[in-house]
Amino acid sequence: MEGQKRSLDLSAIGAREEEGGEVGEVHWLPCAIEHDGEAKIDAYFRSSMTSRSAPSQGAPEGETKEAYLRGRHLKGAELPLPKGYCAVLLEMEESPADNSATWRAASHVPSLTYWNHTTIPSESDAQRRALEVLDISSAVM
Repeated sequence: MEGQKRSLDLSAIGAREEEGGEVGEVHWLPCAIEHDGEAKIDAYFRSSMTSRSAPSQGAPEGETKEAYLRGRHLKGAELPLPKGYCAVLLEMEESPADNSATWRAASHVPSLTYWNHTTIPSESDAQRRALEVLDISSAVM
């Protein structure tokens, strides 16, 4: 990829959101996965996912999710992005003819799902608090 021209095309983001375009899914897992390629997510991860009402004190409102990944029990929750922020999933399109690559917005992501090993998600989880920094920084600016 040395000498390769790269560009980033985010022009479709606003249109995708307004049109109800393709919505992506992001899962924030408490692990590192040493794999770079396709995986049978539907067969092994999503098929084990269940949702329950958040029953415990300190748990965020809404549902908690449970799943298993490689035999490990995970508990998770939806984490909406702060107002004014959006996330996108990018796809790279390579052009061997002119040795260039373009990243394009494939879908938008309105929220992500974060997972803990065995603890029920709560308002004090590091993932939730990390996104609070965005709200705090916009209030200070």
